[in-house]
Amino acid sequence: MKKEKEDAEASAAVLRTSATEAERARDLALQRAEKAEDIAEGLRKELDAERESAAAMQTRMQKAEAEAADVVGLYTNSLA
Repeated sequence: MKKEKEDAEASAAVLRTSATEAERARDLALQRAEKAEDIAEGLRKELDAERESAAAMQTRMQKAEAEAADVVGLYTNSLA
């Protein structure tokens, strides 16, 4: 009877340790998932900013090309 009690107590201790380790692993996994979400959000914001910048640059380039074409046209007309 004493042996069975000791075995049961040992089993209970192992289960408590396993539960504690599982909880720690879950907490660590949650922390890592939150960090990954923060990183992903930062990258999304950075990508959005880059897209906006590229769009603005494209607009400026189109305006500059149109102005250059106008200047070339004026110059060509002045030579004619």
